[in-house]
Amino acid sequence: ADGGHARIQRIELKGVGFAYDPEQPVLRDIDLVAERGDTIAIVGPTGGGKSTLVNVICRFYEPTAGQVLIDGTDYRNRRTELAIQYALAEIFRGRISFVIAHRLSTIRNATRILVVDGGSIVESGDHRELMAANGRYAALYRQQGLNEATRGWGEATGKERLTST
Repeated sequence: ADGGHARIQRIELKGVGFAYDPEQPVLRDIDLVAERGDTIAIVGPTGGGKSTLVNVICRFYEPTAGQVLIDGTDYRNRRTELAIQYALAEIFRGRISFVIAHRLSTIRNATRILVVDGGSIVESGDHRELMAANGRYAALYRQQGLNEATRGWGEATGKERLTST
């Protein structure tokens, strides 16, 4: 569906970095190759970057430096997202499911979205309801879309990638 092979043969990270705060990177210059059939265990202390690394590989977070290649193609050039959405819909069919999402476009079809802040549920509804309410979810969704659009513009024009803090 995304133009790539249906079965991934190789995932490669080249100089991957990630930072929530540009002053304090969580991942720095990660180089990794994983071939079909590999089992990669990631260990280390709390706060060492294990979950962030997996979130970057799964494209829940976009790297702030470097590339993630799937079968030799930068994963930002593969709509991968659409394939993930279809797969999630199939997995969730007929089940009660909870999803923790960073990329809001992957949860547009959820029957209910909860916005949690400060330990409380501050908004609840489906995508359409929350967008119409124009509250925190709508602001997050629009900001994420703006970040995606400006990232594509920066890459197309050769400018530095824009990030939001």
